Formats: sequence, C-alpha cells, structure tokens
Amino acid sequence: LIRRERDAGDRRRVLIHLETTGQKIARSIRQPLNEALARKLDAVPEAERSRLLEATERLVVLLGAEDLGSNPLDAAAANPRP
Repeated sequence: LIRRERDAGDRRRVLIHLETTGQKIARSIRQPLNEALARKLDAVPEAERSRLLEATERLVVLLGAEDLGSNPLDAAAANPRP
C-alpha cells in the first residue's frame, strides 16, 4: 500500500509514497467519508460551521497547503515522486 525510502538529499528523512493499490483504496473511501462528514456537520449550528470553516482555511494557509486543492490525495497522485 505504501513505499518508504530514504531521502537522497537528507538521509534523516523518510519519504512515504502511496502505491497504486493504496491510491485506489484512498479514492474508494473518499465519497463515503465525505458523506459521513457532511451528515455530522449538518447537526452543527450554522454559526459554529462558519467558525470551523474559517479556522480550517487559516490552517491551510499556515501549512502552506493552498495548492493541494480539495483533496491532497489527488495532488499526490498527480505529482508522484520517483
């Protein structure tokens, strides 16, 4: 499902890559997870959902993850590392 390898530039780092099977599994569970999250969020009052969205957006910026789009797995699959 995953492959680990040492970073050639920094041997202290270990890079983790999803193999094809791992990518397929991740894609297959995306919709059920999104639907479950949507059901849970429906029970949260609108004002609190707005605060959660604002906090999540700030986190994305702080982590520098703006370019990942709505699903980081898509970005990882589109840009596989050797």
